[in-house]
Amino acid sequence: MILDKLCNLSLYGVQFPSIKNLVDLVDVDDIVKFDKNTELHNFKIITIHGEPNLEFEKNILEAHIKNFDIHITIAGSDIIAFANIDDECNLHKDYDLDNDYALYKSTQIKTLIIPEGYFCIIPNHLAHMAMYGISNSVKKIVIKIPVS
Repeated sequence: MILDKLCNLSLYGVQFPSIKNLVDLVDVDDIVKFDKNTELHNFKIITIHGEPNLEFEKNILEAHIKNFDIHITIAGSDIIAFANIDDECNLHKDYDLDNDYALYKSTQIKTLIIPEGYFCIIPNHLAHMAMYGISNSVKKIVIKIPVS
């Protein structure tokens, strides 16, 4: 998992060609201006305005195969829960090909705070859940990035 300031996103285009393709299409400063769900070539940009929710299944996480996620916090602080699918999770719901996710259960969940103005790249081998037990409002963007 990678956590960094949003202004540094373009630096990761070397390791992730799909990220280079994204920042070639849209300036990093303009990414935070999306106010509705958008498809931009083969990228899915999802806008989220989350409110506190302490009533959720704390041991359920999701993972993807076709896409990896970039979570960008625009306002507030997000909390990402995660666990390695290889040795810290058990499959809870089989992979849904159309929606690109499987659900996992874990008792070995770790958390990472994503402050305002930061992003987090979540690789496919980590099951995750965003807005995990947040106690504040969060405005964020999730970008679905094709793996290949």
